[in-house]
Amino acid sequence: MKEKKYFTTNFDYEINLGRIRDGNKISLNKKINREFEYLFFWTEDDNVLVTDEIYSKNYFKYVEKYKDSIPLIENTIKTSKRKYWWGKLEDIPTEMSLNSKVWQNQFFTKRKVNKFIQGHSLKKGDVFTPGNVLCIFRPEFGFAGKGVRIFNSDFLIPENGLVTPFKKKLLDISCFIRNGEFFFYINKISASHSFLTSSIFKYTELFRKELLKRGLCFENIVETAKIGWGEVKNKYKEVEEIQFDMIYTEDHECLINEVNYRRSMGQIGLKIIELFPNLEKIDLNIVKPSQFSHIKKNVVLTPSDKVNYNFVCYLSF
Repeated sequence: MKEKKYFTTNFDYEINLGRIRDGNKISLNKKINREFEYLFFWTEDDNVLVTDEIYSKNYFKYVEKYKDSIPLIENTIKTSKRKYWWGKLEDIPTEMSLNSKVWQNQFFTKRKVNKFIQGHSLKKGDVFTPGNVLCIFRPEFGFAGKGVRIFNSDFLIPENGLVTPFKKKLLDISCFIRNGEFFFYINKISASHSFLTSSIFKYTELFRKELLKRGLCFENIVETAKIGWGEVKNKYKEVEEIQFDMIYTEDHECLINEVNYRRSMGQIGLKIIELFPNLEKIDLNIVKPSQFSHIKKNVVLTPSDKVNYNFVCYLSF
């Protein structure tokens, strides 16, 4: 019998990497984690969720309409035997490097990888003068668009991070690599640089056809992902899973924007599409409740019997 693993969700993973960098202890943000904790039920079967949150029987019955089994729940008081789910926080030096935008810039620049958007690593309090170039600042361990700034004049750096040229893009694409296999999905990002949608394709050929419709080159994307993967794997031979977030520019270049050595919403979508054997594509969406309009064929992942969620996560087809 497969041994059960106990997990606590930690959607504040990057925040804690920043805390570790600054010499502080790991501290989970309950507000952030409760917001998307329920995704565990849609993607796990045999493992146990350690949480103090309460979910109704009706919600579990609803989830069971789409999958055969629901993970068990264990109260935090009853067990200290748990791992982190969104990001491992186990091999701290490797995770600090691979998830750091500052490290990524230094790593790919040193190796002269022209498929990475190279920029300037800066510290809090620095002033960056962009000249005539529109630039974008991203915190070293930022997530969900938090702390991102676009500017074209002298800019006071609010925290350690990376400044790169702002490139006009046709598409946001992610490549998740697991045991040498490549999975691609298309992302939609808001004007404030937060996640909106991942379009998940059951087969790579479907992704290729979608690109063809848009007049984009599949081979460019594969080449960029392979170059990034080759460089990372050459240094970290133990790494088996990683994600490259890329942009397809108006100049028809595919460039690596950042690396994520953790779970992502796209990876959640890759797991959930397995629940729908008759579908070739799904869209995993996250919107504010005021922006959500329920239609019959949507599958809402967020518990509907709780009204205090800041976002609604749902599938559209």
